[in-house]
Amino acid sequence: MKKVNTYTSLKSTGLGLLYLTLLSSTSLQAQSLSPQIVHVAGGYAQAADFSLAYSVGEQSSISFYTTATASTLSAGFLQDFGFLDRDHLVLDLSLNNTSFEGSTTEFFIPVGAFTVKSSRTTTSTKTPLFTNLFGAGYDNRYFEIKNNILFWNSADPASGKETFQILAQVKDRKGNNVTKFFDIKRTRPEFSSLVVTNSFSPNGDGVNDNWRIPGLRFYGGARISVYDGVGSRMFYTENADLGWDGTYNGKQLPVGSYFWTIEILETGETRKGMLNLIRK
Repeated sequence: MKKVNTYTSLKSTGLGLLYLTLLSSTSLQAQSLSPQIVHVAGGYAQAADFSLAYSVGEQSSISFYTTATASTLSAGFLQDFGFLDRDHLVLDLSLNNTSFEGSTTEFFIPVGAFTVKSSRTTTSTKTPLFTNLFGAGYDNRYFEIKNNILFWNSADPASGKETFQILAQVKDRKGNNVTKFFDIKRTRPEFSSLVVTNSFSPNGDGVNDNWRIPGLRFYGGARISVYDGVGSRMFYTENADLGWDGTYNGKQLPVGSYFWTIEILETGETRKGMLNLIRK
């Protein structure tokens, strides 16, 4: 059998200090809930008694109450004190998925859905609790939360990063909050499995005019070189998003076979291959 405690609450308002006293306490039994009267004392010697009516929730705790007399004191005003309304108070925050596959073309990628655990003492419908990223620190800048769904939301390749740490927070109507860290893992293709095309046609038709390997953008310390047949370097970049257009010092190079090397400082791996430059 649960008990309803007697409470005294103090609140500062524009009317001064209000003292709210519940006058009695008994068990939560059908037909006999107490206290039945709330006594409100304010400034200028103002005081009044108001009757309370209860709605008992599923867990036999008081979750809703009204005043029989609303001319000078409303139920909403009483709810500001917050000691009876125990419905939908935030308790925990969870994320149903914490990994996603990186993309070289899409920069708004769903990751997972947040679930907010809250107290529930009645079947009443309350305003949903929405989760937000808490501040601009950690790796929050790469993500966004919309309608409790976490999204990757950045064109920044974040080269060399596989795990991101975010800080998320959910707050209820009473100001209570749960703030938690979540580790989000971004998967990427293995360097050895990245597809490197062996030909391109820099002829200005807008198709295959540049030679590049988009998947390299997820790796830290990429060094890309292209050499001609005698070993002279025709192209070099450390920006994986920058492709080669078949020129050297602004001049178009002749068709033929060239050779490339790719070094990844992050993993210590190296790959080599042949590249055919054609103009059709």
